[in-house]
Amino acid sequence: MRDADFALECVPNKPFPYYNKTGDLFLGKLEYGSRFLYAKLMPGEGNSGKLVSEIKKTATNNISETTEWIIIDGPPGIGCPVNASLSGTDFVVIVAEPTLSGLHDLKRLLELLKTMKYRHGIVINKYDLNQRISDLIKKLAKNNNIDVLGYLPFHHDFVRSLQLGKTIIEYNDDIKKQIEDIWAEICNQLNKTKGSEK
Repeated sequence: MRDADFALECVPNKPFPYYNKTGDLFLGKLEYGSRFLYAKLMPGEGNSGKLVSEIKKTATNNISETTEWIIIDGPPGIGCPVNASLSGTDFVVIVAEPTLSGLHDLKRLLELLKTMKYRHGIVINKYDLNQRISDLIKKLAKNNNIDVLGYLPFHHDFVRSLQLGKTIIEYNDDIKKQIEDIWAEICNQLNKTKGSEK
């Protein structure tokens, strides 16, 4: 654990620049040995692109010969933390939900990705909550030549698995299969990306 992100502040009777600790960065290990990095902000502190960049820098400094992937779980929206999350990525997986706000955010993110020229695909989460908006997301993807990588249903087992201290793939075999299919499609897209670079 170490200090993760700092902000410059003018504080009376303190030398300038005054470094204000805004959070802590944690490095741990998952069940099968993968490294896991995350940060906790101090109460009242806002997320920033610097914090995301610090996590990514620490991740790249901790890769080994056996590291296959660095997976970044980026925040919603299109602000500085999102830009920092996207920087240097090979492929972006957009997880969209079929709500009016979800569709609006998706359109804004697609504009950003078009500008930054990152390859991307869409997963529709809770696709069965609003079929009309799910269909609009599919149409948006088709009109922009974006692959829909898969669909995940709304299901009470997501909450039940958490209550039991399990992941959804340990708890529900049908959803496990859907997630495995999405992962296979992401790998397929990454292989296409590598092939186009040759």
